[in-house]
Amino acid sequence: MFKFDKRMAIIVILAAAALGTAGCASTGRDFGDEVGQVAKDWKKGEKKLATGEDLVRDGNKKVRKGNKALDKAEADERAAQRNVDATQSKYDLAISTLGDAVNPDQAMDEADSIKSLSKDLKDAKSDLNNALKKQKKARKDISDGRSKIEKGKRLIKEGEEEMKSVETQYKEIASNVN
Repeated sequence: MFKFDKRMAIIVILAAAALGTAGCASTGRDFGDEVGQVAKDWKKGEKKLATGEDLVRDGNKKVRKGNKALDKAEADERAAQRNVDATQSKYDLAISTLGDAVNPDQAMDEADSIKSLSKDLKDAKSDLNNALKKQKKARKDISDGRSKIEKGKRLIKEGEEEMKSVETQYKEIASNVN
């Protein structure tokens, strides 16, 4: 991969300035304008490259965060499902023994127990739904992260290609001066 850093940019600009004065005097062309355009095009390529690298970095971070959240949400789902199953069993058992009370106090205890288990079951199902929603969000984050990575890779490739093209243009301009 071709790497164009600030040092190289300074060398190119100095060479362009040195060649520009000699080139303009001998060819009559405005060498400085040509080099200026090349420099602008180079900066566009650098900007795409930097933007692409940022997108890839952000995308990777989002994918890692999404994978971590997905693992936790799946663990939460398993725990919530076990809680739903256990609470459902207790509720079903309480319903099956309903009517076995031999006095009013036992009947009140049965009613309170069923009411409490009904609330616990509702809460357990709510926890399960929340875990499923968290999984959905985590999968979306992973998908968004992967999209950012792909877009970033595309921008990096485009930026590198533009910079190579500009380098070729610069060499052609410089060789025409000599």
